[in-house]
Amino acid sequence: MSPTRLLGGALIALLLGACDPRVGAAQASVSEQSSPATHVKTLGLVGAEHSARNAADYDFGIGVSYAQAAHWLTWAATDDRYARAIHAAGIKTTFYADPHRLSANGFPMAHATPPDESAYYHNCDGSRVHTSYNGSLRQDVGNLASPALAAFFNTYIDTHQRATGNAYDAVWEDDAGPLSEFYQPFVESLPGCWYPGDARYDEEQRAFDAHTHVPVIFENLANHHGSTVSQSAALVGAPNVIAGLLEFCFANGYGGNDGRAKEAGEIWSVEENTVLQVIAEHRMLICYNYPSSAATPAAFDQRGYILASLLLTYDPEESVLAEQVTTASGVPVEPEAAFVPTAPVVPQPRTIEGLRTATGAYAREYGGCYLHGALIGACAIVVNPNALLPVPFPYRDGYTRTLQISGRGVVSGVDDGAVAFGAAPSAFVAPRGWVIAVR
Repeated sequence: MSPTRLLGGALIALLLGACDPRVGAAQASVSEQSSPATHVKTLGLVGAEHSARNAADYDFGIGVSYAQAAHWLTWAATDDRYARAIHAAGIKTTFYADPHRLSANGFPMAHATPPDESAYYHNCDGSRVHTSYNGSLRQDVGNLASPALAAFFNTYIDTHQRATGNAYDAVWEDDAGPLSEFYQPFVESLPGCWYPGDARYDEEQRAFDAHTHVPVIFENLANHHGSTVSQSAALVGAPNVIAGLLEFCFANGYGGNDGRAKEAGEIWSVEENTVLQVIAEHRMLICYNYPSSAATPAAFDQRGYILASLLLTYDPEESVLAEQVTTASGVPVEPEAAFVPTAPVVPQPRTIEGLRTATGAYAREYGGCYLHGALIGACAIVVNPNALLPVPFPYRDGYTRTLQISGRGVVSGVDDGAVAFGAAPSAFVAPRGWVIAVR
């Protein structure tokens, strides 16, 4: 290590005005790091979410080249029409499937109806167990213990791989996890004569995923039923599972402007603890949400709350941001993804309570934070998940600017999304509030 590099680290700590010696040490370490990514890892929909056969209802096209999109998009959920070209541009690809909910009408898998009756769960009277999607669409429940279902699912995967020249890096498996999570209002009955119980079902889920022909992105982390962590969180550690997807991550609603759509209280804590458990398993945590696409301060605030909640427990390898917001370019990434914190002052906690400060805010400081790959200084991520009461900003001095979000999208000359820095943080953090502050 050269004296120049040592001096450079000390100068960074001095010039950025560190007050807490731990922050100074973290800042000094920044000069020893390689350049960070220019954005957090991202995932977005490009093409049809559920398959080309559903494109009329679920199609998400982009208006720029895949090479341009690759600058921002880490993962694309797509279909067979586009997977080969997207993969060739350097974007990892996945496609949506659901072996747990089987329907002849093409949703959620394209006309997925295994011919072998053992592939389905059956009620005590011999009829198939089924769910009701949106109160009307019948979906039969797949039996994970059935070799017939496993073979059918792998055939389904192989068909897509052949069609695209093996362009898919993973399958996005929806509705995974214990059926008790879906008891109301989805599964009509859960009698002991056919359901093996959650513990046995979890074992069957692990075995099922271990033998799929491509790695698995596991979706169903949003259910917790009073637990301190999602009931499905432990399943992401199964063999062949590379990621867990948390839908409605920190914001519960499809694009609503209502500020209450931001998760608060116990639900927010459960989601943070779920994030921590998935990251502890060394799996990607995909924070998937539907913030408002409106160009309004309320919409930008909602997106900032999601970002700050994710960055509290940020892991550069495992944290993935997925925001389904309409953009002019069609590239499903928002400008706040370009903010990347590094050199955390305190290590990753075991539970989110490890980041709760004396003021009631949850907060974490980072020694080096970047925007578009350029160092901007030390920063603090602060979230107040209290739905009713403001809490004091937990740091007394040193932070002079706060992150502000505007617009939508990231493609220069096409989208109007931007991130800028405004005034110093206020003395209090609002209910369901967030602050990303920079020294």
